[in-house]
Amino acid sequence: MSAEERALLAAIIADPDDDTVRLVYADWLDEHDRPERAEFIRVQIELATTRREVAAILPSLSDREKILYDRFGSRWSTPFSSTPCCADFERGFISRAWSSASEAPDVLLRLSTVSPLRQVHFLSPWTSGELYTETTHEDDDGYSIPLLDVQRVAYGASEPLAGIRALTVICADSHTPDRAIELIARRDQPLDERLAFSFSRCLLGESGARCLAESAVFEPLAEIAIDIDVVNFSLPILGTLRDRFKERFIVHSR
Repeated sequence: MSAEERALLAAIIADPDDDTVRLVYADWLDEHDRPERAEFIRVQIELATTRREVAAILPSLSDREKILYDRFGSRWSTPFSSTPCCADFERGFISRAWSSASEAPDVLLRLSTVSPLRQVHFLSPWTSGELYTETTHEDDDGYSIPLLDVQRVAYGASEPLAGIRALTVICADSHTPDRAIELIARRDQPLDERLAFSFSRCLLGESGARCLAESAVFEPLAEIAIDIDVVNFSLPILGTLRDRFKERFIVHSR
């Protein structure tokens, strides 16, 4: 990547709401034999900004967007890696990405230098100890689970990461995350306010739910989402969670 391209990408990351510099970058791409990438940026910007009264052109734009993404999306999602990540593009650039927790540092550092990344979702089998961190805590049975270190994973001193607004850790396996939650509750410092937990298809039990409801560590969380059909705790705890997190507590039902 040339110094000129790095400067253009840095300008986009520094001011992600300004489409002018995105269009300048699209022009630069055209001048450097990357017309498909340039067109994709322009198409997505036009789709995002077109007024309702000219919405008749949207089907053709949407069709072109799909053609370009189907053909080149995997390549554009892997700027420095042979393994594509799952990503959503917004106005021509990746704004949201999914990854396993073990790949967290690579995904964040790789994507945040080339896209105005705003949300990262980590699919994490909590009971397997995959959560990325610099420290672990071993329980009495010798079962070791890394504690979440949000500062290191997503919100460190590195300037490109400053724009990330949301980090969601998704528990999507069939085991209970209760022990992991109990260990995280032993942290000395509260979790970052941009962190969210999503318990999807996993059996959140009484002890884990009680920790979420009572431990000061979890107070700053941006959101807690649960699947009401696969929880295993009492209604009073559910009420306590609602009272504590209010609109930040999301209940899904199948």
